[in-house]
Amino acid sequence: MASIFADFKKTLTVASSRSIIRLTNLAIKMETKPKAPHVGQLLRAYTRKRKISHSSWQQISGKAYSTIIKYQKQPTMRVATLFDICLTLKRNFIREIADMLPAELEPKALPDQTADVAALQQRIAQLETQVATLERALALVGRG
Repeated sequence: MASIFADFKKTLTVASSRSIIRLTNLAIKMETKPKAPHVGQLLRAYTRKRKISHSSWQQISGKAYSTIIKYQKQPTMRVATLFDICLTLKRNFIREIADMLPAELEPKALPDQTADVAALQQRIAQLETQVATLERALALVGRG
């Protein structure tokens, strides 16, 4: 009877430690994943802050009043629509959303190519000098 209880206790300990590990992993995943911004709330906050009325936004964009209201209620939005809104309201909401992402997700910067361009320009100058020298040599041979 004692060995059965010991085996059960050992099994329970292993099972509970696995559960704790799973819960810990779940908590880590939940903590590190940022919540997506509500695009409509960003638009609504900006228009309220700048005191842009629905009717003036409607006149500028040429969209229906109901469409403007829908924009401010939508949690997500197509990039093309958001791009159009950025141009209309003269505000870069796409950059604002991008700034909410963790820093490690930034795209890698392109390598600086100015040194390569300068080296290639020097090589072009050398080749042009060689071409001029060869043309003069051909001209001398053709005369002789």
